[in-house]
Amino acid sequence: MSAKKRKEAPMPATAAGLLRFFEDESTGVKVRPEIVLGASAALIVAVLILRALFPI
Repeated sequence: MSAKKRKEAPMPATAAGLLRFFEDESTGVKVRPEIVLGASAALIVAVLILRALFPI
């Protein structure tokens, strides 16, 4: 097998159609992953503070 032919061969995940989901353009809200992680961390901190202030 030549080196040129190896470069042109698709990866197994692409050939199986596993990455096809990312090719489709979807409508809806698009949020950056950093914002989701930041909001999750803020929610966790808020819950911990509320539990410290108002123990059950």
